[in-house]
Amino acid sequence: MREFVYALSDSRRRAPAYVGRTRDITKRYKEHSAGTVKQTSKWIAELRRLGGDLRMTVLELVRAESASHREMQWIVTLDTPLNKNGQGYNLLPNIPRSPSDD
Repeated sequence: MREFVYALSDSRRRAPAYVGRTRDITKRYKEHSAGTVKQTSKWIAELRRLGGDLRMTVLELVRAESASHREMQWIVTLDTPLNKNGQGYNLLPNIPRSPSDD
C-alpha cells in the first residue's frame, strides 16, 4: 500500500506550514479545508477569515511502512515544526505543544 506525503501552505506565505501523510489525498485536502483536522483547524479558520487560499503540494508517494519516517524527514527539511513564533504547525517528538494550540 502507498501513502502520500504532502505539505500545506497558504496564499499569504510561500513556505509550507504543515506536513502530513495520507492514503486518500483528495479526502485529506477536504478535511483540512473544512477545518476538521485538529492540528491545522485554527490556522485554517484564520486563513478563511482573511480570505486566503489553502494550497496542498504532494511531496512524494511512498510505501505505507516508510510513510511516518518520510513525513518526519520532510518536517525537518521544510522546517515546519511548531516553533516559538508560531510559523509551523507540526510537532516533533520531544517538542512540547504550545498552550495556544490546544
